[in-house]
Amino acid sequence: MIKISDCTLICADTYNYGGAVASLKKSMAQCKFEQVIFFTNIPLNLEGITVIQIPELKGKDGYSKFLLKQAYKYISSDFVLVTQHDSWILDSKQFDERLYDVDYAGGLWLENDGLGNGNGGFSWRSMKLMEAVGKDNLINAYSPEDVILCRTYRSYLEKNYGLIWASDEICEQFSFELRCPTQPTFGFHSFFHKPFQQTVVIRRWNAMGDVVQVEPVMQYFHDKGYRVVLDTLPQFHLLFLNHYFKVHKLHEIDQRLFTNAKFVNLDLSYESNPKQLHLKSYFEYAGVPESEYTPYLKNPTLSVGFPIGEQTKLFKKYAVIHCDLREKKQGRNIYGVDWELVVSFLNKQGYTAIQVGRDDTSLIPNAIKINCTNENFLCYVVAGSDLMVGIDSGIAAISAAFKVPSVIAFGSVNPNYIHADLSNIEVVTNHNSEHPFCGLPSCWSESITTEGQECIVDKADPPCCHFTTQQFINAITRICK
Repeated sequence: MIKISDCTLICADTYNYGGAVASLKKSMAQCKFEQVIFFTNIPLNLEGITVIQIPELKGKDGYSKFLLKQAYKYISSDFVLVTQHDSWILDSKQFDERLYDVDYAGGLWLENDGLGNGNGGFSWRSMKLMEAVGKDNLINAYSPEDVILCRTYRSYLEKNYGLIWASDEICEQFSFELRCPTQPTFGFHSFFHKPFQQTVVIRRWNAMGDVVQVEPVMQYFHDKGYRVVLDTLPQFHLLFLNHYFKVHKLHEIDQRLFTNAKFVNLDLSYESNPKQLHLKSYFEYAGVPESEYTPYLKNPTLSVGFPIGEQTKLFKKYAVIHCDLREKKQGRNIYGVDWELVVSFLNKQGYTAIQVGRDDTSLIPNAIKINCTNENFLCYVVAGSDLMVGIDSGIAAISAAFKVPSVIAFGSVNPNYIHADLSNIEVVTNHNSEHPFCGLPSCWSESITTEGQECIVDKADPPCCHFTTQQFINAITRICK
């Protein structure tokens, strides 16, 4: 614990007794002082705190008049740290010895006119300043006392007493109030903002499923106390609109926060190391030690905080079907399935069939096609479903993140590389260890590329992507047991 030499910690309060004492004790837990004084109107016996009884401070004017004209009479040190019931020391390591060279420092106000220093609720003051103000009959004491000092009479005090106000740089490290802190601070006043959080900027510009799978990485940094900023395509921020912690956008963050930010670029991360769980590659690229990321090797979480339940879902019982065809990634398509028969089977099981996706050329008869106009609405449709059936895709990633039972077809893709947990997913594949479909099973992950390995049998029509209707019906039967 550091000692703030030649400094007295004070608080004057005749209303918020408990809060004021708690504030003093929090500061005392961080630093030692020459003396700690609590000015109040009731008798108290507090260990380590000198209690000085004063008349009731009536309103803000009473507080201001006492602090400006009376408090200096009780202090013997050369410097004073003024606190209130809603201000205290946060981080003793941020104490700046340059404070001994100035007569006043407080958290910066919002003004940028050279008089932004500053807030008196957590402030550093010299006895030279306090005595000058207290004894000068030309200085009229009224509320708010910090405005009196730092704006109304500042030039007068500088000219006539040679008093010095701290630079903005010192103030930003010293405290914050109205401005969001952009670095660790010694203390704070009031609860306009949370204490400084280091910012992490996580970049992932790619397909929707890749962005969804970044969620455990964001969760890790959130749990470590970071402010999480996601650098991605604008529409993908809608995936996290209802997330249980705030996922920030680049443009909404004070640019000063990026000075000390941690930047994590996950573009081409798993693509550069394709033969393992994608999420593991994300954490490795983020520089997270294995011992720390292992508990986070799990499916993404979008369900916590998402506003959907039995009374707000689309239908009482419904299944989402997604069977769009990719033009450039044939190895991840589904061919040969009679989706009308799948819908008929689902209907017999009591499901309403909902088709989602962007491919209007493959509309399924008897399925309700819903045009999900944005990613948040897509989450709403998937989150309320009782079953998801379709291809390995971004929609399948959303389904896993909402813990929806899913039947997913994996053509040339190894499902163990896509999902950390397959317990709620019925995998439909044409590859198995006993009867591999070709000599290069799950070949998608065999090359370092964003497009995947071309099929060695027929690159235009990969045979591993040809499924039967019965395969899907059997899989639906198994997962619905």
